[in-house]
This record gives sequence, structure tokens and C-alpha cells, in this order.
Amino acid sequence: MPQVAALSRTTTCSDTHPNNKTSGKARRIMGNSSRTIIQVPGATAPAPRDFVLGAGQRAVGPPWKPGHPRSRVMDSLILEQELAEACQAYGLLVETQGGDLLLQWDRLSAEAGRLLDNAGLARIPRAELASPADLDRLLGRIEALAELRPGLFRLRPVTSPHSPKAMPRSEAWLQRYYGDMAFSPLNERKPAVIDHGRSSGPLLASIDQEPLVFFDASSQIATHAWGLNPPAVLESMALGRFGDEPIANPDPTDETVDALEDFANALKIRAHGHFDHVAFANSGAEANEKALHIARRQGRGGHKLLAFKGSFHGRTLLPLHGTWNPVKREPFELAGFEACWLAYPRQIEPEIIPPMPEGWVEAWRTKPITASSQPALWQDFIGTLDPSAAALFEEEVAILLKAEATLASESVFAVLIEAMQGEGGDNHLSSRFLSGLLALCRRHDVPLIVDEVQTGMGLSGELFWHAALALEDENGEADAPDLVSLAKKAQLGVVLSRWPDPEPGEVQAASARRGLAHLEIFEATPTEAIAEFASRGLDDLASSLPAGLITRVRGRGLAWAIDLPSGAVINRMLSERFWRGYLTYIAGQNTLRFRLNAAMTEAQWTDLMTALRESLQQMIDDVGGFNDPAAFAEAVATLAPSPWQARGTWRPPRSGLPGGFRLEELSLPRLHELMDQVMVLEAEAYEPARRETPAGLTGFAELPGFIGHIILAPGGELAAFSMGAALEGFPGVDGCNSDPTWGQGTSFYSLEMLAGAGFRGQGLGRVLKSAQLDAAYQAGFDWVVGRNRVGGTREMAPLNRSVGAHLVQRLDGQYGEPEGQSDYYRIPLRPGAIEIPETSDFDGIDLAHGLQRPLGPRPPTLVAAANRGSLGGAISNKLSLCNFSTPDTIRFAETLQALRPRGCDHVLYTSGRDEMVDKGLRALKYNHREGQVVFSLEGTYVGHTTAAARSLSWGREGYFNWPSLPHPAAVGTAAALEALDTALQAHEGKVLALVCEIFGEESGLQLSDAYLEGLESRRQAGLKVCVVETSTGGFRGSAQHCFLSDATPLQPSQVWWYTGGQLGLVFCADEAWVEKPLQLISTWDGDELSMIRCNHHLRGAYRLREDLQQRSDQLAEAMAGLPGATSCGLQAFVPCDAPQEFTEELAAAGLVVKQRRTGLSIVPALNVTSEELARGLDLLQRRLS
Repeated sequence: MPQVAALSRTTTCSDTHPNNKTSGKARRIMGNSSRTIIQVPGATAPAPRDFVLGAGQRAVGPPWKPGHPRSRVMDSLILEQELAEACQAYGLLVETQGGDLLLQWDRLSAEAGRLLDNAGLARIPRAELASPADLDRLLGRIEALAELRPGLFRLRPVTSPHSPKAMPRSEAWLQRYYGDMAFSPLNERKPAVIDHGRSSGPLLASIDQEPLVFFDASSQIATHAWGLNPPAVLESMALGRFGDEPIANPDPTDETVDALEDFANALKIRAHGHFDHVAFANSGAEANEKALHIARRQGRGGHKLLAFKGSFHGRTLLPLHGTWNPVKREPFELAGFEACWLAYPRQIEPEIIPPMPEGWVEAWRTKPITASSQPALWQDFIGTLDPSAAALFEEEVAILLKAEATLASESVFAVLIEAMQGEGGDNHLSSRFLSGLLALCRRHDVPLIVDEVQTGMGLSGELFWHAALALEDENGEADAPDLVSLAKKAQLGVVLSRWPDPEPGEVQAASARRGLAHLEIFEATPTEAIAEFASRGLDDLASSLPAGLITRVRGRGLAWAIDLPSGAVINRMLSERFWRGYLTYIAGQNTLRFRLNAAMTEAQWTDLMTALRESLQQMIDDVGGFNDPAAFAEAVATLAPSPWQARGTWRPPRSGLPGGFRLEELSLPRLHELMDQVMVLEAEAYEPARRETPAGLTGFAELPGFIGHIILAPGGELAAFSMGAALEGFPGVDGCNSDPTWGQGTSFYSLEMLAGAGFRGQGLGRVLKSAQLDAAYQAGFDWVVGRNRVGGTREMAPLNRSVGAHLVQRLDGQYGEPEGQSDYYRIPLRPGAIEIPETSDFDGIDLAHGLQRPLGPRPPTLVAAANRGSLGGAISNKLSLCNFSTPDTIRFAETLQALRPRGCDHVLYTSGRDEMVDKGLRALKYNHREGQVVFSLEGTYVGHTTAAARSLSWGREGYFNWPSLPHPAAVGTAAALEALDTALQAHEGKVLALVCEIFGEESGLQLSDAYLEGLESRRQAGLKVCVVETSTGGFRGSAQHCFLSDATPLQPSQVWWYTGGQLGLVFCADEAWVEKPLQLISTWDGDELSMIRCNHHLRGAYRLREDLQQRSDQLAEAMAGLPGATSCGLQAFVPCDAPQEFTEELAAAGLVVKQRRTGLSIVPALNVTSEELARGLDLLQRRLS
């Protein structure tokens, strides 16, 4: 194999940081037809981990393979991951060094480190973690230590951008993420591994001891309504609104899901009657696919899409056909399904509402308009417009005339348009044009879909961007599109529609619950004030630099943008963005875009403007000045890469008192002794109306749950004090009396915390707060609550935020002043923890929902993780995983590396079942541009949301007209292979792949080894074979193999596994892999919470292998006695004539099974007990007989 000295990578924009180098190890990179060893120089690699596997090595496989189940590879991996996940709740990262496990405490204070050291827990020999019992002992010691001083074991949020010299921890963790086999495309992720615990609002921090901290001016590409750890989501967690959804995802295809119903109703109410139906999907692309499918069913039909130049609608196949960028679209286009294109009429000044001529909508709604007839209609109107307004109007008319002609002549089934083009360059649209287009579509019975994936959920200042445009119908009444797609801030895909969803799909309920919280955030967001400082800042930036450098400052609500001379100029800025302390992205050819959110302050925005100004001024200096935009752009393109720069001084967390000071508990007698000094501190801090009296303070000290502390100075005088009591002791205090936890005895109210004027600035408040949190925790409280005066607590409000306080509500009319305000806050004493309900309303036997809940309704490890707080970051936040990793996503990648299917050494992450199908096909199409056709077998099911998935799934309304071949279980192996050969010959050179299931999820049809041997011989001759393991992956199809394909003679080209929730995986062999970074990404690329659940699933299933084999045998024995029934591992299919009626009959008897088209499926949890399974099967057999 050829040896290459260095890896060169060209992308649109690279971030210049040493972490962007790969490790010094040789990495195996896949080529289209051969493997190439590439030597990549870089920083020193971290110590190797015992469970990181090399190429060709797996943790689970046949006995003759390396890493047989009896080896300790997976056992070590599981134990270390479980320890690491638990320690994460206490601010600790577990890393390895030689034969030791290090509990890295360096993100906490040195005092926490000393406690761990003294307890012998900072460095643990790996030999002490050899069994689950060892793990329990270690966790018991760690938790006992952390619970003694919980205030020390909580991460502090960052407060300002910071650039370190290097990020060694992020680099080491990313090397674990990529593995030794380029498991994911190298360098695809940004250099910072994100730390949920220290990130806050728009400030994202890396996990490094000295972190990279940057201001996310893109809000994770409009995904965040508030930034990280939004208060509304944290409050929802505190109040138990998530229930058990984070650990046991419900299945909306046959279960009622409260989160989805609540979200749908909230959206319909706010849509003011324009939409009767709300459907859900897993991503923006899936939402557009679902909207397109509904439109095709409800309109006049057809096979073409009418879309607009500059558009972006997602990367699944059908919306991708309506995406303008040729680089993104053309490699994946299928002949005969190309979109029809119209120009997008850009409104240059979006703040101006263009006038609408009389009869405008009615004219487009009621009769065809031609180029010859339209001048008479609007000639007088054009004469009233200034030249630029007239030009826009004439352009709009010309585009609508072309739309008229296209709809009349082409087989268009839907018109798809963005209310504001984001990826295309922040191009705005007028209400006049969209109203005319809607009228035109109505006349032609072609549904109009407005894509608000990025712009919906409040970006314009209105909940829906189309609502901000105030569309009108022919009668002058408010109107709306036929369908609207949402995602981003909605946290999952949403379709608002005039028509119902014909077939709901699986989505993640916890994401919908988070989306509901984002709806609350939108309604409290001061959008006008944010827009005002955003506009002013950009205008000032433009005016401070040479004229012509920054042009077209534009925006609305929370979406703002500027143009620069070229993409090269922007990419130069973006290559410096992290060390300059910000994150944003290019759009279109030369637009720099910003997506603001409710947590951003004017001061932070001003700092961003300063960073942008410095970057541009440095470019001007480097090229010798700015005279002409084109010449400047050309000169910038020739500059050498800008080196990484460290900026700022990092101050690690500190705790403890200055020398000579001492902390004491405050008792009632001690309060009486110090009362005079306490009153002095009261007088220093408060105006007379707010000061407490001695009698009042004495009364507080007598309340139930009283906790107080004092700090004495070296001379013995009182330096500071704090006091508070159970919430219920303050019925007359605003905020307390409306707190949802009132009456539960779980909240401690922090009443007073004061330091003497001469002792401020020495960290006494932090010591008092930490002592208060520790004492409240020890007393059994779950929360500390309190009030901070708005504008009057310069020290206390930041201190409370630094220990995890989130805003519950802002109270008006406080302190006897009409303008007085206070912020009522809540501090969770177990950060990130949620309580999982102990009981369920269901008392029957569930043999239906093992795919969504593979470990049942209350997986013990997930319950423990939720109660501990280990899931908090993933529950409260949704990151753009196409760009960023976290410790949890990296641990998941390590598990997948260990358990990956044989020969499939790479993985692609997706946000759901259907997106998984499309991404797998796109990888194949990228490598075979002439490919046009995908085969599937009759009875196959891969999904029903995207056009591609429906085209491959048995009994669904297809779109691409791909052949469905006879199944060998129906016609025999020889006939099925003959049919395949005939189809291959008929479509020679055009076949992308054959898609098949070893065991049919919906049909129960099985593939024999003889047929799979036939597929293998054809694969070796060039046919790509994609094996769908949704029903058999994760040890369900085989107790000895994580993926059933490992037990067959077939080497798949790809293995597709939908894991449940918002996560699908495409495992790729070299022949079906795309090594180019960012080529196949989507914004979300999966979901962190779903990854954590799947990791628990895989670890739990691995430990259950012996039980799984017994349950599988038990199920197979029962199925052997039922006519036509089939089973495979721990699942079965039973054919019957009336599946719906029979399923309902069984449910009434207390047995839940999965209804299918020709029968029913049995898909129990992997940890189902023998007794549960026996009772369920006995009931099934008796009912069948």
C-alpha cells in the first residue's frame, strides 16, 4: 500500500488549532476501491486504552476471533464507562494512565482534589475495578465523599470567552472518538469537546482544565432558544414534567404520548386556527419529507417538486432534490425526479413592508395571468413606486408568471419555499410575493409548503415567520400556507398541516418536552430589544471599517446577517473564530449570519463586534489596506493561515476562607450573641425599608428547617452571615407562595446572605453559599430557592448562577416600589437529576415495545443515572452533533467501535430511522454517481417518513418506483436469486444496492443462509448489500452477536440499525464509506440522549447474553406450535387474518403486542423475565386457539 507523508485536507473553512491535527498513529482511511495507510503527524497521542480495538478486531464475535465474549475487553469497557458516567454527575472525568484510572477533578476546586486524594480516590488501580461488585464499592465511596460536601462537587459555569494555548484533553478524547480505524471521518468534529456542566447560555466551554470558551453567535444553527442549560428546561426537569420519557421512550405509532399531544395542542392554539393537524418527525429534513408526502396525497399529485434557487431543505433525498446548492444536491440527484426551479425574489430591506396592489391576491387566485395581460392590471401601481421598489415588484411578477407556466405544464405535486432563506444567504421574502404564490398554488391544487425548519419557533419575533409576513387571501383575510415544517428550536421535526398525517412515526418524547420549554422561552424573549442592539452593533461595525467592506446589514427578530467581499474573507474570519472567542457560520457565497437567543446580552454582542472588527482590521493590515472589495478578496485568499493564539488569563475555581477566618453554624443562641453585629451588616446592605429587625431575625431562626452560618474574621468580629429555612415558612413572600414545590418540604428558602463592607471581595459569599448548599442537602432538601433584586445584587446574582441557579420567574412591584423587580431562582441540590416515577398505570404484559424500550420501562442503570444527575446535560440540551462531541457521545462511539458489525469499520450517525435510510443511500450514491435504482425484497420495512424509505418498504406509497423483488421465503432461494440476477441485468450499471432484512420487522420473513451465500457471491461481484438490523441488532437477533449479520455468510456493505428515539446508525464497509469530512452531515447527526440510552442498552444486553439465549429458546419453542409463526432471537411474528381486532382483544386481556399488516409482532424488552414471557405467550396461545 502506498505511504503518504502527510494528510492534506481542503474544506470550506478549517479552524486553525493544533487539535485539528490527527494523532501520530497510522490511521486506516478508506478509498473508493482500496485502503490507503496515511501517516499523519500531530501532537503526542494519549496513553492507549486497553479496550480501544485495532482494525479487524472486535469485542464480540465467534470464539476464534480476537475479543471473544469470554475476553475481558467488553467487561473492562463496560465497567469503566459506568464509573465514568456516574462520576460525571460530580464534576469528575475518568481517564486512564497506564494501569490506573484517574478521577480528574481539575475542573473543580483544589479543595475537592484534596478530598479525593486524602480518600485515595484520585488515582485508582484498574485492578480494583474488575467486577460489578468492585464498581458498586468504588461508587459508594465516591458518592459518600461527594455527598459530604456537595457544594464542592459541582461545576461552575463559565462567564466569558477564553482561548488556551492547547486543549490536550479535548484532543485525547477526540482521538478516542475517531478510534484507530477512522471510525468517523477524520477531523469532522470541531476541536473542543463540549462540557455541559460549565457551559451556560451562549457560552460553550470545552472539557479541558483550562477550557476553550466561546460565544455561540449561531445558537447551534438556530437550535437554541436560550443557549445551553436553559432555565425553562431546567425548571421542567425540576418539576417532573419529563416523567420517565428520558429513560424509556414511548412509541407514538401505537401509544398515546402526552408530550406530543401537549406540544401539538400548544402549536395549534398559537396558529390561530390555520392548521388542524400537527405531525412529528425526527429532524428538519424528515419534517419536510413528511410535509411533501402529505402534500402529494392531498393535492393533485405528480412526481416533481417546484423549489427556489438559493434554497436548502435538508439532506434526505427528496428535500435534497429541492436544495439549490449543486455541490450538495447534484451527487445525489436521481434522473426523472429533478426539481423545477424559480428565482427567489430577495427583499433587500426586510424592515420595509412592500405595498400590495389592489386585487393582487384575487388576480392570482381566480384566473391565469400571462405576460401580455398583467401590465394592464398593475401599470398604475408600478408608477407609484420608487425605482428599487418597482424593480422588486416586477421581479416578483416575473417569477410568479414562471410559476404559473410551470404549474400548468409540469407534473408538480408541491411547491416548497423558505419564508427566509438561511443557508442561501439570509435572503428575505415579501408578504406580497408569498401571498401571490399561495393564491396561485390554491388555484392549481398544488399545496404550498413553507419550510420554517430554521426560522420557526420565534426567530422572526413571531412564533412562525410566515405569520410575521401577515399573508392575505383574496378577501383580505389572514391566510397561512397549506403546510409548515419546523425543527431546530422545536427540538424535533414538526409539520403543521391542513390535513392529517397518514402514518405517524417514531420520535423522541423528551425532545418534544424540551421543545415545549422552548415555546415558553420564546414567549418571554424580549425580541425587540435584542433586535435593536443586534442591528445597532452591526451598523456600528460596518461604519467603523472602510466603506464597502461590510454591506447589506439586514435582519429581523433574532436573525441577522452581513455581507463581506467574498467567501475567502469570511473563511479567514472563521478560521480564527474559536481563539477570538466566537462561533458563527457562512451562508450563501459571502454572507456571515448570526442567530441570537434570549440569553445573549448587549455586552456579549458588543464583545463579538469587537472580535469581528479586530479580525477584519488585521486582514486589512496584512494585505496592505482596503481600496476595492474585489482586490481585497483576492489578496486575502493568498494569505498564509492565521496561527492559533492564546487569549486571556484562566482562573481556576477556588474555595476556602482566607487565613485566620473561620466558618461556624449559626444557632439561635449564637444569633442573640451577635445580634448587634448582624444589624450593622443589615444597615450596610439595605435601605431602611428592607432591613430586618432583631425580632424578625429571631423568628426566622425558629422556623422549621432553619439553617444559618457565620464567618468570623481573625479578630473575632462578624464578617458575614447567612440564614434561611424551609420554603413553607415564608407564605407572605412573593415567589415562595407560588412555587410549585410549596407544601412538599423539598425546598429551602435562602433568606439572607450578607458580608460586611470591609470583607467583600474575599470569597466569603462563596464559602457561605457552599456551606448552605451542603447543609440543605444534608437536611434532605432537593432545592435551594431565593430572590435577587434586579439591578441591586451585583455580587449575589452571579454567585447564585455560578452554583447552578436558574430563573423561575421575574416578579414585578417588589420592595414597595412599582418599578421594583426581583428574580426568583432555584438551585438544584443534585444538578441534572430527575425523579423517575415509581409506578406506572400499566399493569399488563408488554411484548410490543422492545425496539423503543429495549430494557423495559424502568432500566435500573438508567434510573440510577437519572436520579444521580448523569443525564442532565443530554436532557436539557441539544447540540449540533455534526460539529461537536461530548464525553457521553465519545463513550458511545467507543462502545460501537467494540461491537461494530464484522467488516464494517466506519459509522454514520443520523437522527432517526428514515434519515438513516437516506444517509446510507447517499453514501452509496456518492461513490456510484451513475446509480439510480435500489432493490428491496417483498416484505421489507425500513421506514415510512422519507420518500426513499417508503419506496423500499413493503405496502407503502413509493415515490422513486424502485423494484421490489420476490422474497426467498415466498418463492424459494433459487427463484429469488434468479429474479435478482434478472433485475441486475435489466438495470446494469445503475444499481446502488439491494436492501434486505434477515428477519422482517413487519413480515417475519427470514433469509436463509443459502440465500445469503448467494448474496455474498453477488456482493463480491460488485453488488452492494445493505442489511437492515433494526429488528435484529443490539443482541436481539442473536445472544452471541450484537448484529445478526455476523452469524451469516454475508459480509454486508452497510448495516442499518435504528436504535429507537432520535438515533439511527449506518455501519459501513470500506466499499460503502465516504471518508470526506462533512460530506454527509446533517445539523444534529443523532441525539445525545438517545446515544446514552443506546449505550445502556448495549452494555445491559451484553451482560444479559445468557438470559437472552434462554428467553430466545423459550420464545422459539412457543412459536413452533403456532401455524406460520416465525421467530429470530427475542422476537417473533404470528400471522393472523384480522390483526387490528386481535391486537385489541389481547390488549383488553392485558397483553400488548405490535400490530402489523398481516399479523402481529412479539418484541419484548431484552430483560423480560421468563415468567413474564411465559404468561404473555400462554395468553397469546390460548386466544389463538
